[in-house]
Amino acid sequence: MDPWYPLGRGDMLAAARLAVHVCHMTGYEEMQLMYDAITSNAAKAFGIADRYGLKPGMRADFIILDTQTVIEAVRLSPVCRYVIKAGRIVAQTEPAISRIHRNGQIVPVDFRRNLYA
Repeated sequence: MDPWYPLGRGDMLAAARLAVHVCHMTGYEEMQLMYDAITSNAAKAFGIADRYGLKPGMRADFIILDTQTVIEAVRLSPVCRYVIKAGRIVAQTEPAISRIHRNGQIVPVDFRRNLYA
């Protein structure tokens, strides 16, 4: 939330997901491009590409998502499991467990299934 967008959460992945919908960028290559727009290409735009990435000697600011692919990250609105700042965990979230009720039984379901591999 900021003065220009009161509905946001400071989550660039959420912004990318919204842009995917609004701009009809639902092709796999397009979703990858949108992900790049908020990661490596954003670093280029801000002039910090030389300081961006997971390499020895870098600052180590990153998040860990509970997904296996970029497409899942854009598609699923995953919980941010860990926030790492300067190489230290500064926030951690346990993922929710989804269950469905079917035929009198409670069955766990995993919506992260990679349908795109």
